[in-house]
Formats: sequence, structure tokens, C-alpha cells
Amino acid sequence: MTTPAAFAAGQAAKDKGNAAFKAGDFADAVGHYSAAMRADARNPTFPLNRAAAYLRLGKNEDAERDCGAVLSLDPRSVKALFRRAQARAALQKLADAQADLEYAVRLEPANDEVKRELKRVDEALQAQKRKKPLRTKPAEVPAVPSAKPTPTKLASTPAKSPAAPKRRRVPIEIVEPQPTSSTAPPAPGPSTSELLTPRSSRMLSASPPPPAPAAAPSPTPKPPGTFQAAKEARAGGPMGGIFRPDGRHTLFGAPAQKQAKENAKEETKASPPPAPAPAVVPTPAAVETPAKSPMTLFAFTRRWDAQKTAEDRWALLNEIPPTGLPALFQASLESAMLAGLLATFRDVLVRGVAQPAQVRAYLLSVARVPRFGTVVLFMGREERAVIGEVWGLVGDAVAEEERERRAWGVS
Repeated sequence: MTTPAAFAAGQAAKDKGNAAFKAGDFADAVGHYSAAMRADARNPTFPLNRAAAYLRLGKNEDAERDCGAVLSLDPRSVKALFRRAQARAALQKLADAQADLEYAVRLEPANDEVKRELKRVDEALQAQKRKKPLRTKPAEVPAVPSAKPTPTKLASTPAKSPAAPKRRRVPIEIVEPQPTSSTAPPAPGPSTSELLTPRSSRMLSASPPPPAPAAAPSPTPKPPGTFQAAKEARAGGPMGGIFRPDGRHTLFGAPAQKQAKENAKEETKASPPPAPAPAVVPTPAAVETPAKSPMTLFAFTRRWDAQKTAEDRWALLNEIPPTGLPALFQASLESAMLAGLLATFRDVLVRGVAQPAQVRAYLLSVARVPRFGTVVLFMGREERAVIGEVWGLVGDAVAEEERERRAWGVS
């Protein structure tokens, strides 16, 4: 018998579960329905609602169990039969789901939702049956004919046995030497005595050589007593060598090197010092301008960017000899730096600050910078126009400058 307090508590928990179910919080709804079942275990509505929440959560086993509890309290509950059929269909228990839905249709023949679910389960059940492989009868094996044939078969054609696989027969012919009737004399050959006679390829002396005298045993070296003595003994031994099979070994080590050094010192002391060679004064034509740059590319770039006028940049460039530009830029020449150099050359030539010969020397050195041809290849049309202007201001080219002009793209 349910008390009024338990009934009220169960109804309150059920209302909270219904609110959570409508909000889509099915897990919270399961908790409230469970509290309602604990308050009133005889009310079939509470497990029925929890089964619906379990179905939404995909917990079909729990939903099937709750529907079974409802049917134990109310065997004619169509909702319990319907929801248990849904849970069983999800668990691939199609036959049990079909039975629950057929009983629900008998209880409520006008329930269209139950009929639609029954139709869906029937179709799934038929499809499952079609997927099952059909059992076929075992193939009949023909009886083996008896070894003793009947008289009638003997009178007629004999029984055919299964054909054996054909085997390939390879003929083998044995060839033996045929004996000859005529006895031919044997070919002359070495006799047995000659075959057993020992022969030597070198001359043997009449008397054996006298035995070599036994070598006197070498005295056992005394082990060094101090660390310094051990170090000197170790340094005095051979350091290695080349060992050959014919016995011509070559040993080399610290003693030979030490002796060679001592011999060289003695010869140096004995021989007078050589007279100093006369100093050769190079002619002015043989002296070349050093190709080493007086500053690094990083320092040059910082100072170059700090200069604002062409005159200042030309003065900075004059601190580096023309032959030092390849060592300065190496493989780090960029198109922006090359464009800045060309603009500076053009401006100082137009303003008369620099002589054409000076600018020509720098142009020839820039053409010898690594990757110069690649940098020129990626220059734009305006920058190429500046190249033509600079070479036009420099003047006509001589024969040795023709190659550098072609490197700049100027014909």
C-alpha cells in the first residue's frame, strides 16, 4: 500500500523527469524517474517513462528491462509492449519484437503507430531471412563399383575405371664400349718404375748443410722501477711497422724519429748558416691591389643605408677598392643593393662628382661578384634602363671590357 507522502514524492520526481525529458536532458530525466521509482515502486508509469529516456540514450537493454517491469505490473500496457518491441528491434531480436507488436495490435486494433512499427519489423525480419544462406542437400556420392564384376558385365563391355594420369616415359639408352676383335699393341707410356722414381727440380747437395748454431737466449729485461723509467722504456720501443709475408718487415717508431731529429740538430750545428738571399724588390707593374675588403658586408650595408645622398654613398664606396667588391659581397649580392649601386653611379656621373674611369672600374668588379648573372636576370625593366644609362655615361668600351658589358646585358 502506497502512502500519500510516497505518492506525492513520486509524482514530484516524475514531474521533474518530464521537464528534463522535454528539454532533451535524457540522462537527468533517468535520474528523476529513478527517484520516483524509489518513492513508489508500485506505479508502472515511472519505469515506463524511464524506458522512454533509455531509448533516447540508446540503452536498449535497460529499456527492455524497464518495459518488462511495467508489464509485470500491467500486462495489458500497449505502451510498454511498443517500447519493448523498439528496444528488441534495436537489439536485433526481431522475432520477439514481432510478437510484442502483434499482441499490442490485438489489444488496440486502431493504433496506427503500432501497425507501422509492426510493418517495419516484418520487413526487417524478411530481409534477415533472405540474407541467410540456404542449406543445400549434401551431394550424392556414386557408389564404388565392386571389384568382382557380375557375369552379365563380363559378357558385355567391361566396367570403365577412372582414367589414370598419363605419365611421360623417357627412353634411356645405355652406351657401352664395344670390344674390338683385333688386339692392338698398347701405346708406349711410362713404366711403373719410372712413375715411382723421385725427382727434384733443384740441385741437391751431396752432404746436408751443418745445423745452425742455437741462438743464445735473450736476457729478460728488468722491469722499470719508477714511472719515469717506464715512460722512457715505452717511448724507446717501436711504435709500429709494416709486416710482410716474405720477412721484409719495416719498423718505425719513436727511436728512429728521435735519432733523426738529433742527427738533424747536429748537422745544423756543424754546417754554417746559409747566406741570406738578396731581397727582390718588386717592380711597380708587379704590385697588385689587394682583393680583401676592409669591412664586412654587414657593416657596409648598415653604413650604406645610413647615407642619404649619392655623394655620401660614393664616398663610402671609395673606401673599398674596386677589386675588393667580389670579396665583400661574395654570394650575398641582392637586387636591391645592385639597384642602389647603379643609381649612385648614375647620379655621381651626371653631377660630375666621379670620373667615368672610376665608375668603369667598379662596374667591371661588380660583374665578377658570384651570382651576378642571376641577380641581373631578375631585374626589372626600369633597373635595366638605368644600366644602359650608366654604361652610356661611362663611354665607349675597350676590347677587354666587352665581356663585362655583355654580362651587364649591354651590347
